[in-house]
Amino acid sequence: MALAMTGVASADEATATITTGKPVPVHLVDQNNKHHSVSAGEIKIKYGADAEPETAYCIDFAHPLGRDGYVPTDWAASGKKEDLAKIKWILLNSYPTVKAKDVLAAAEASDADQSAEWAHFTLVEQVYAGTQAAIWHFSDGMDLDTNKHSRGKIRKVYDYLVENAADVPEQPHTLTIDPASASAETGEKAGPFTVAVSPAETTTATLTVTGGKAVDKDGNEIASVQTGKEFWLVATGEGEVTVQATAEVTMPAGRVFVHQTEVNKKQKIILAGTLTEELTAEAKATFEESGPSLPVTGSNVITAVAVGLVLLAGGGALIVTMRKRRVRFTA
Repeated sequence: MALAMTGVASADEATATITTGKPVPVHLVDQNNKHHSVSAGEIKIKYGADAEPETAYCIDFAHPLGRDGYVPTDWAASGKKEDLAKIKWILLNSYPTVKAKDVLAAAEASDADQSAEWAHFTLVEQVYAGTQAAIWHFSDGMDLDTNKHSRGKIRKVYDYLVENAADVPEQPHTLTIDPASASAETGEKAGPFTVAVSPAETTTATLTVTGGKAVDKDGNEIASVQTGKEFWLVATGEGEVTVQATAEVTMPAGRVFVHQTEVNKKQKIILAGTLTEELTAEAKATFEESGPSLPVTGSNVITAVAVGLVLLAGGGALIVTMRKRRVRFTA
């Protein structure tokens, strides 16, 4: 229940596994002026059996990194919401979204900036380390130790990202069926319904129907529908028909992953690449038999009664008139 309330995936959902690359030494200073020497090896996250590992960064300096059991969550549930808008800008303007050599060019870093301690690390490894240090600046208040990093590509990347970071809002994907409910007479089609993904993305949603079936505009049964396209629900009798749409969407950079069972004891990480995420949405339709129709003779009866009343009133008036007239007889 606690996991559900915080927006963290439940125990029966898929989890991600974590690996790390070659450790790159980074020297930091915290808000209490305490110095830290840590390693910033590239974090890779694999989410889904057939997925390729994607680059991620740490946003939780104080805790150890787990190796499995990670699930995606939204910014609010991560406990890091206030720090993440500028971090997302960094993700969109650094590796791997931007090639390492282009990040170095934007940071105005050259081979002349190389320092001996990091000379044997690749450009990607150095750009990743500088990016991780910049992310820790916003997520944990850590600063790069400028005495240890007086020069070098890591320092150049760190300075460039920290100085230019701007707020970029969270934009998680959602899957919806519109409308959420509809009604129709038994034998008719309820709808139309439309499956939509926000932000807009064209994908195919699988439809699972209970109590009836999904059909296209011509009444042909369908098992899937493209986002943005219409479908209808039908039933053979009275009652409720439910439909669940399931679709895979592209999880954007900036998606946060937390440990499923140790949310605040294991390191939280943020996706820098893109992954595939499965979303679901539900809708329903209610079907009722049409009500009894008024007999055809009903209108005739009403008309006859009305005419009878008119004639009756007219007859009564005629009698009154006749009684008032004086009649004279002659022989």
